[in-house]
Amino acid sequence: MNEPLQRYKVLQLINGLGVGGTEKSLLQVLPKLDRNLYDITICSLKDEGVYGKILADEYDFELVALNGRGKWDIGVYWGLINYLRDKDFVIIHSYLYWANILARLAKRKLKIPVVINSVRDTEVWMRWYHKWIDRYMSRWVDLIVCCSNAVADFTIKETGISPYYFQVVYNGINVRDYRVKVDKKKYHQEFDLPSDAKVIGVITRLVEPKKGLAYLLEAFKIIAAKKDNAYLLIVGDGPARKKLIRKAKRLKIQDQVRFIESRNDIPQLLKVLDVFTLFSNYEGFGIAIIEAMAAGRPVVASRVGGIKEIIVDGETGYMVQPRNVKEMADKCLALLENTKLANKMGRAGRKRVGEHFSLRETVHRTGLIYASLLRLKKIIKREV
Repeated sequence: MNEPLQRYKVLQLINGLGVGGTEKSLLQVLPKLDRNLYDITICSLKDEGVYGKILADEYDFELVALNGRGKWDIGVYWGLINYLRDKDFVIIHSYLYWANILARLAKRKLKIPVVINSVRDTEVWMRWYHKWIDRYMSRWVDLIVCCSNAVADFTIKETGISPYYFQVVYNGINVRDYRVKVDKKKYHQEFDLPSDAKVIGVITRLVEPKKGLAYLLEAFKIIAAKKDNAYLLIVGDGPARKKLIRKAKRLKIQDQVRFIESRNDIPQLLKVLDVFTLFSNYEGFGIAIIEAMAAGRPVVASRVGGIKEIIVDGETGYMVQPRNVKEMADKCLALLENTKLANKMGRAGRKRVGEHFSLRETVHRTGLIYASLLRLKKIIKREV
C-alpha cells in the first residue's frame, strides 16, 4: 500500500532577511521547492526585512520575525523554542553562524529530527571561542551545506568539524532572467554618462575590508588616467559608502565614479557594463559574479575562495591577486580595449553558468537532501 500523501513541515531559519547574497538566494530557491511536499515557514532572528516581506506577500510563505536585538540576545533563543513547541517541524534548515547555532540548540532541546546548517562564507571573523562552540555543537547537526568547496575546506580546517558532515551545493540562478534587452541610452542619461562611456561596474554590499572596494578605486585611478571615457559604477548600500565616496574624492576620480543605491533592475543594469569586477579580499562564492556572467559580461575578480570555482581564468574572465591594483587595472583595460575578446569571454561565461550554476540544479539538490535525510530518519519511506 502506498504511503499516504502528506506535507513535511520545514523551518527556514536565518539571521535576517535584508538585502544580501544569502537572503537573495533564499528568495530564488524557496518558491521553487515542492510545496506539495514541504510546508515551509521562514523565521528571521531579526525583523522581517525586505526579502522577508517579498516571500510573505508575493509567495505566501508564513513568516515569523523574532525581532532579536543583537547576537547575544538570549530572548531570541527562547522565542524560537516557544514558537517551535508543538509545531511538528521535521526539518530546520538554517543559514549563517548564529542561526546555525540556534538550530542545533533547538534540535537538542526539542528533538527536531533533521537539522541542516548552511555555511555561506569563509568566516574569517570567527574568534577561537566561536570555533570551539561550532565544533562542540556539531553533535547536534545532521548536515552542513556549503556554497563552495572553498567554504567547506575553510570551515573544516578552522573548526575541526569532521568532513563527514559536509556537502557542497552551489548557488544557482535562472539564466533566462538575464537575457534582457536594454536601452543603454536611458541608463547613460540616468547615470550622467557620455554616449561613448566604457563602464566598469561592481554590484555588492558596501562592506570593507571584505569587498576590496578601496583597492578597486585605486585601480580605477590607473584606468581613468589611461582612458578618459572610462567610468566606474559602484552599486549597493552598506556601512562603507561614505568612506568610499571620500576616498574617490581624495583620488580625484569622483567625476568618473558613480555610487548607486541598491535597486531591483540588476539584469538590465548588468547589460550597461562593459566589464564586471569583484575585488574581494575573501569571498565564499560570489553570486554577483554568476549574475554578471549570465548577462554575458566578462568578469575580473580576485583569485580567492569560491571565486576560483566560478571563473575559468582567461576564458570567462580574469582572476587577479587581491589588493594588486595594477593587475586589476591592466586586466580591465585589456577588456575595455578589446571588444571582441570581451564579448567572447561574456559568451563563455553565460554558457558556464547555464551548465554549472543553474537555479534548477540548486533546487533539485536541495530537495534531494531533504528527502534523503527524512528517509534516513525513517520519517518517510517512499521515493519523493
